[in-house]
Amino acid sequence: MGIDQFSWMNCSKHFQSLEVVDDYHITVHFKEPVLALMQELSYTRPTRFLSPKSVDADGKFKEPVGTGPWVQISADDTQSVFEHYDGYWGDKPTYERLEAKVIPDARSRVAALRAGEIDLVGGFWIAPLTPEEGKQLEAAGFNVVVDPGNVTLVMAFNPDRAEPLKDPQVRKAVSIGIDRAAISKVLYHGYAKPAGNMFSAALPYAGKQFDAPVRDAAAASALLEKAGWTGSPIRSKDGKPLTLELVVSPDAVPGSRVIAEVIQSEMKEIGIDLVIRSVDHASKHTDMLEQKYDLGFFLTYGAPYDPFGSLVALCLSTFKKRRRGKAGDRSGQSGPTDQCCDGRDRRPDSADDSESLRLAAGQRRYRAAGLRPEHLGAFQTGPRVHEPRYRIRHALRKHRFGRVGRRELCSTSSASG
Repeated sequence: MGIDQFSWMNCSKHFQSLEVVDDYHITVHFKEPVLALMQELSYTRPTRFLSPKSVDADGKFKEPVGTGPWVQISADDTQSVFEHYDGYWGDKPTYERLEAKVIPDARSRVAALRAGEIDLVGGFWIAPLTPEEGKQLEAAGFNVVVDPGNVTLVMAFNPDRAEPLKDPQVRKAVSIGIDRAAISKVLYHGYAKPAGNMFSAALPYAGKQFDAPVRDAAAASALLEKAGWTGSPIRSKDGKPLTLELVVSPDAVPGSRVIAEVIQSEMKEIGIDLVIRSVDHASKHTDMLEQKYDLGFFLTYGAPYDPFGSLVALCLSTFKKRRRGKAGDRSGQSGPTDQCCDGRDRRPDSADDSESLRLAAGQRRYRAAGLRPEHLGAFQTGPRVHEPRYRIRHALRKHRFGRVGRRELCSTSSASG
């Protein structure tokens, strides 16, 4: 805390001093009250409560020393190995050893699960399964477990690059031109629901939840006509066709190519020529960071960082983006403020300059207009349990488990940056 690099956290931004009271108590002083202090202190990164034995004389981390039921035996780029800690104070695990092995390819992970080579797969950021994979595992005898999701897949507009998107009527036409219900039913096999908010109700401070806009091709076409985009099959204005580019990366966002193709077809119906550019994970990160997109998919951070983590990354101009491909890829400069998807301009009731209202103002710059997929898990008594990008071996191979990452798909209404 108190380090400029981490000033995106209020507890660091407003940190003043720290004093040690005794062996079990410390007092932290702040320049002003910190919004959501306890939530920020629960962040897995960068906040740390380290054992003195885990750092060297210079305070640099050297080895993990925790309070949990496992002891790390080894760790490298290919795997991490843990063994049961006999001195753990709580309930002991029923198995003695756990191996987490890296399997970068999604198909290989599923194949390894089916072959009985791994015991558990899942985890949204680690290696999410697609809804299709979840259905396939279910058909193969796996029971699918569904958990609420808290990560949002956001489709963002970049009006700084695409001139047509500077017009809020065009942005709204794109938004209501998307059939979220159909995408949820067909592409997510029912493991999703349309989202009217940037953040899931499962997150603290997510605010009032609103209904997602439904597809209305006629209204979308009328908005484009009003904005001066006319003609068919592709509309034009001042001799220029209404062409937009959507950048996707199936590696970064599983299933995004198929979602893009559905949206492409829907845009064509209202006279928009949507060009899909599919790139690899690394290229997607670079393109998003350099704003080489008209439309693009982003992922919010999810728990425990949201809602503040994504809002800061999207809206705070002084925040330096380091995590490419997520919400922080985008410039902190704010774009044009739209009314929300349901047509209501959600503004604070007063001009109070508190941190919470500033964050709320940042959220108003984004129009939730997508899907809220679910975290899916599949298990079958007898087989095993596995977690996508990693394979975890039980000493007692008794269950087979698969997690399908639940995402949210929303479109945002301003994306300068």
